[in-house]
Amino acid sequence: MLFPWLTWEQFKTLEPMLDIPEVRLSFLDGILEIHKKAGRKHEIAKGRIGALVETYLLNAGFDYTPTGSLTLENESRLV
Repeated sequence: MLFPWLTWEQFKTLEPMLDIPEVRLSFLDGILEIHKKAGRKHEIAKGRIGALVETYLLNAGFDYTPTGSLTLENESRLV
């Protein structure tokens, strides 16, 4: 579900009320997105694909930093 035209303050007010284990929140450019967290099949596929990509990057000599489900929180938008 998408909820457009929210302010950062409105999002921060709603965030604790929507702290539900099965729900994931995303907020960007005034749009709040609420969706179900990924299931077991998704997590297994993600792990296998991640292992393949990591193996390729290591063998190809790329410098990289895996971040997992990184949360970035900043009220101001970088231009």
